[in-house]
Amino acid sequence: MSKEMYLHELNPVKGWWDEHALDKAAVVVLGQDEVVQKGQVMTLAATRKFQLGLACNAMPVFAFNTSTDQDAVMEAGSMVGPSNGGAAYDDDVASMTGLVAIGGYELESTEFDDAETASLVPNAFLTAGLPGAADAGVLKLGTPFTDTICGVCSDGYLVNEAKVGVIRFWGYFLPVADCAADSSDRG
Repeated sequence: MSKEMYLHELNPVKGWWDEHALDKAAVVVLGQDEVVQKGQVMTLAATRKFQLGLACNAMPVFAFNTSTDQDAVMEAGSMVGPSNGGAAYDDDVASMTGLVAIGGYELESTEFDDAETASLVPNAFLTAGLPGAADAGVLKLGTPFTDTICGVCSDGYLVNEAKVGVIRFWGYFLPVADCAADSSDRG
């Protein structure tokens, strides 16, 4: 088993799949050379398109596939991934699916700030980098009522059966009172 094939993952541990599972599909807006990895956080912009990152008080959605995967589909109906060489592409081409943070499931993600592994313990709150930031969509520790919260650690940091570090958490949505300083909706 090659460890590399498990480096970017979102794995539902419990609660997926059942007829009440909550997911969302939408076109994703990406900048040149930007890629959404499985397990990163996206939000819907005002244009009804996904953007990479957790915009202030926007419902978090966890990417279920990578934007260059074969199951990320271009608007014209052709595949994105290896069929076009994985090259960068213009805005509005990849349609992706994600798991909505308020769904009833427990998740594992490889997309987190690994400098915080010691603090990623049960009941720790999670947020993610803002759209356009260097850490856009990457899960990290959050402070309730200061950061938009997108999850709560269940088991926190652990090493999975593929010997890859993950965080195990429940999706959760807790908005903040004031987003005045946040201009993160790139829509």
